[in-house]
Amino acid sequence: MYIFQALKTDLERVKYIAEMAEIKAMTLEENYAKKSEEDASNYEKVYEMLVPNEASASKALEVMKKCVQKTPVADTTNLALRYMKRAWASLLLEHFDDAKVDAKRSLSLNCPEDLLWNSFEILGYCSARIQDNKAAEHYFQNALENLRKSTVVNEIKATVAGRIMIVFKTVKAKKNKKVSKEEEERVKKRIPQVSHGPHEAFPSASSALDFLITEDRGRCTIAKKDIKPGDILMVDTPYCTMLNPESLSTHCYHCYTRCPTPVPCTSCAKVWYCSEECQVASWGGLHASECTVLNHLMDPGIGKMALLAYRVMTTIKWRGLQKWRRQIENLVEADVVEGEEFYMEEQSLGEAKHETSPGKPFTWEGKYNPRDYRTVLRLITNSTKRTFGDMFKRAITAVYLAHCLRLTGYFGPDDNEDNIIFAASLLLRHLQGGSCNAYEISEFDVGSEGIASTKMIEVGGALYTTISLTNHSCVSNTTRYSVGDKCVLRATRSISRGSEVFDNYGFHFYSVTVNERQEALFNQYKFKCMCEACKWAWPLYPHHPAETLIFRCPAPSCGGPCCYSSSSRSKCNMCGNQQQYTKFVQELELQLSSYRDALDKLRNDDPSSALPILLAHQAFLDRHVVEPVKHYTDIQEATKQCYNYLGNIHQLRQTITLAQPQYRPPPKLKAAPRKVVMHQ
Repeated sequence: MYIFQALKTDLERVKYIAEMAEIKAMTLEENYAKKSEEDASNYEKVYEMLVPNEASASKALEVMKKCVQKTPVADTTNLALRYMKRAWASLLLEHFDDAKVDAKRSLSLNCPEDLLWNSFEILGYCSARIQDNKAAEHYFQNALENLRKSTVVNEIKATVAGRIMIVFKTVKAKKNKKVSKEEEERVKKRIPQVSHGPHEAFPSASSALDFLITEDRGRCTIAKKDIKPGDILMVDTPYCTMLNPESLSTHCYHCYTRCPTPVPCTSCAKVWYCSEECQVASWGGLHASECTVLNHLMDPGIGKMALLAYRVMTTIKWRGLQKWRRQIENLVEADVVEGEEFYMEEQSLGEAKHETSPGKPFTWEGKYNPRDYRTVLRLITNSTKRTFGDMFKRAITAVYLAHCLRLTGYFGPDDNEDNIIFAASLLLRHLQGGSCNAYEISEFDVGSEGIASTKMIEVGGALYTTISLTNHSCVSNTTRYSVGDKCVLRATRSISRGSEVFDNYGFHFYSVTVNERQEALFNQYKFKCMCEACKWAWPLYPHHPAETLIFRCPAPSCGGPCCYSSSSRSKCNMCGNQQQYTKFVQELELQLSSYRDALDKLRNDDPSSALPILLAHQAFLDRHVVEPVKHYTDIQEATKQCYNYLGNIHQLRQTITLAQPQYRPPPKLKAAPRKVVMHQ
């Protein structure tokens, strides 16, 4: 223990671990979920028992998904047949778009001629459902023609022909209707652009920002100009990403969207893709380097960060590491000499063109590119603040991951112990840096009751090296949401020029006590938060027993809490300023009325109309209201909900109905009556 604790560098630590007898005796073999026709056949038998009963269609669909995933990719005949069966289960559930996709897949493969009619029949029903009658007629004609050619018994032919003809006659009597793509367009999300144009040196950030390194706060993000609520401050591209194990059965392993008609990996039976294009892109990208060891990488015993650290290495590849090896080693040596936390007091990274002071030889050149490995390498690791147990476990994990790299042929002809140890030292660095700098890829889940039944789901994780330049506050002035694998950082309140731009690491002052926040932040991120809420121990939501708003004195040199009266001139108890506030009180009434309208729009599932009203009201509060107060927190939460609708979103199928469901408003968003005249 004492020997390990005395080691100064990650290279020394992994060398120590590699010399342990248990590690030397370790032998790793491929470990992944393999394809199996035997397993696939067993799933198919279960499907055949379930599918006759329409009440079991949902279970039949899930079973057939597993069947498709287990089917060897070379067996195109069985694969085509099973896609057709999955389409039929979707049809029974009235998931017509899904059924159409799978039926077309079955026809694109080596579908048995005896069963071609079944896929065409499914396509006919799907087309008839959306009143694309011309297409439906074409598919039904093909279904009947192939049914006549098939070898199925006459009894089945008669039954199938009868049910097809019932719909076929109806379709022939109707005129074709144009297919609406409104729903398809609604689901697509456009990646937004940063407000005020992109930063010259930090392309993922707005030009309204600058980046400093200070002695007391380290790296931080500063507003170069006044920022309004709603401004988009960063749209960051990840260096690398990962899908959480809990999302493997529901989301695409490449683009992280939901995949109701998934395509399996051609090699393993563990991951899904939303399309053949994503499957090909994933295999050509990172999955080929991890497929055969994926069970090792997702072993719960080594933690969620292991796969992300592994993917950092497979993203840059061994050839890239060799290119930067000398600079990497110099950086590590400099960290030891100077200490990990390196500061340039009040020195702007943007203005300095990324120059560092003497003794820091590893620098990036040109723009701060989030896809540049060196931005990941410079993430803070907090190695000097870690306990023995924390560092020891991470060091063992790093060596384990390096052997996984070796097993997949990562090193090529350079497969030797020195290179494996070098890779392990970098893995250890990334395991530490990831624990402080990794972010979630999120999805906003909207239930059957709309905004009343929403929750945020963590689909995966990513390294966003530009957003990592922001610090935490329990009273943050921004929030994050995901669009695909991009991360959007957006202002939730006004940020004045020269003020720091704060993110929140998951611990808000209104929902977690001061002691709990301080403990959690120190354990994971190794710092003590000194934000206003922590310094003054702001109370939890709803903050104060009375529903009152506390206003700021309008005098520029004051800004303290003030009592307003609409009937006479009011005097500030702090600065003595006297004013008549009749106009202000009238404006306040209008603002509160607009706020109630915005909440109604949000409850009626119209966030796009609610958002601009909420942002205008937020700007008003920032000018006049003293925190903490319930109304201010409610506005912040309502605004965040509107932002969430602009990101990755999953809405349950049953919410898309002709009749508007009755809504039960959540207590947090309820606009309660307020007095116009407020007191301290």
